[in-house]
Amino acid sequence: MGSCYQVDASWTQADKMTGLGFVLMENGKRILMGMKNCSNIASPLQAEAEAFTWAMKRMLEQGYRSVLFETDCNQLVKLFQGMEEWPVMVEVIEEIRIILTSFSSFFIAYLPRGMNQRADCLVKAARAHPEPLSLL
Repeated sequence: MGSCYQVDASWTQADKMTGLGFVLMENGKRILMGMKNCSNIASPLQAEAEAFTWAMKRMLEQGYRSVLFETDCNQLVKLFQGMEEWPVMVEVIEEIRIILTSFSSFFIAYLPRGMNQRADCLVKAARAHPEPLSLL
């Protein structure tokens, strides 16, 4: 797999907006990135899942079908792999699994937070933006 897709979310209880973002890397070079913000997300884990879902849809729109997905949310990886269960996340995980059937090959891996700096910068900028924002 030559495409590596790093995804992240930035959520705080105090902020009005949640930031979502992704960076697509191919052979160590940034190919595509996107960021958006949204409101009314209940938890950091749900924000990470929303970022992942949004980013997967954007990847499919761009024609990518074989991708390594990386996230610094270890809980999301464990939920997807069936290692943990959160009843509130069942529908979201099922939606992710359905979207993943459109990919010819994929792998979801944990990426330590310090190695996800590109996506982290995007999501923090999106969260800080006071108005609705969506950039690809």
